[in-house]
Amino acid sequence: MMNMKRFASASAALTWLVSVPAFAQTPAAQGAATTAAAAPEPAAPSSGSAESAPADPTRSAETAAPETAADTPPVETVAVERAAVPPPQSTPAPAPEAVPVPVPKTPYMKRYVPEHLMWELGLFGGVMFPSKDHQLFDNALAESDRQPFKTAGDLGIRFAFFPLSFLGVEAEAAVMPSKLEDDSHGGLWAVRGHGILQWPGSSVTPFLLVGGGGLGAASNEMGNDVDRAFHFGLGVKAALDEYVTVRLDVRDTLHAGYPDASTAHSPELLFGISFVPKRSKPDFDKDGVLDMRDKCPSIAGPEQGCPPADTDRDNVPDTTDECIDAAGVSPSGCPDQDADNVLDRDDHCVFEAGPAPGGCPSAPPPPQSEVVAEPPPVEPPPAEPPVTTEPAPVAPAADPSAPVAPSPM
Repeated sequence: MMNMKRFASASAALTWLVSVPAFAQTPAAQGAATTAAAAPEPAAPSSGSAESAPADPTRSAETAAPETAADTPPVETVAVERAAVPPPQSTPAPAPEAVPVPVPKTPYMKRYVPEHLMWELGLFGGVMFPSKDHQLFDNALAESDRQPFKTAGDLGIRFAFFPLSFLGVEAEAAVMPSKLEDDSHGGLWAVRGHGILQWPGSSVTPFLLVGGGGLGAASNEMGNDVDRAFHFGLGVKAALDEYVTVRLDVRDTLHAGYPDASTAHSPELLFGISFVPKRSKPDFDKDGVLDMRDKCPSIAGPEQGCPPADTDRDNVPDTTDECIDAAGVSPSGCPDQDADNVLDRDDHCVFEAGPAPGGCPSAPPPPQSEVVAEPPPVEPPPAEPPVTTEPAPVAPAADPSAPVAPSPM
């Protein structure tokens, strides 16, 4: 018994000595120790399950702790914060400013070349040398009264169309005032058409032509007459600018001669000027203004070949832009940051889209807080009907007065 008391005293002293270093620790260490002691011990894995992964030593108790309801802001607070953030602006970003690029200057010989679908309207003048063997007189005229025409002037108008740059057709009408050999009044006229084959690769354009028509004459001494005529020739055209072209023609006109079996030749030398309504080349930026007149040959634009002024680069010209210094939307050129078709200057809610006229949205429904749905009540299973057990039949007691049957041996 004495030995037991001594052993208990020694155990108490040893326990006190071990607990002294624990009281000497810092409060932070004591708190960590308390937290570690309070943490539940991981359950030991069962023998039949897989080995659990080791705990991450870098994960603190604060990180591992589940987020509590106090850490999550209320639903109403979240809704207010989101509404306060303005939406992204819908006003288009300013268009990048076009940078002009150098345009090579087109040399004269390539500047006014023939094009397809080109029209020409011109005037011409010159001289005609009527044949002395002509038959441009009344058939009833006496042979002694027949006279040749002197050299005639040539004045006319022409109209040409070139469906292809190298091939076209042309119609002409001309009068040739002249005199007869005895200086009496007389003159000639012509109506004709021809095809033109020309070289399309240069501003100076050589060509060939061939055609036919009618050649007529009128005079007081020989009367009136019209003969069929065939003509051919060559020439050259030179463009002075995009609209005006000068032209030179050398031709020979074949018509009926005298006597009846012969053919008369009446040469012509013609000088003309033609007007070209429209050319499409050269046009580097394809804006319909030729490079020679284009002040901005590398940037397409309607105003002398330049784009209209656009200070805020919103693709709305300054001439129609109501907000020149602020990029906006067409047609007014003013900003509409919430894209609700109500301009910012008229919008009472600039950052919130809404209908006209104020541009503010209708009152939103009150925010609903999160409500945890309770599970539906579990109905108890229907009670089973009570089981009635009938008592087993009891055999009647033996009559002591009845004779006992002898047992078999």
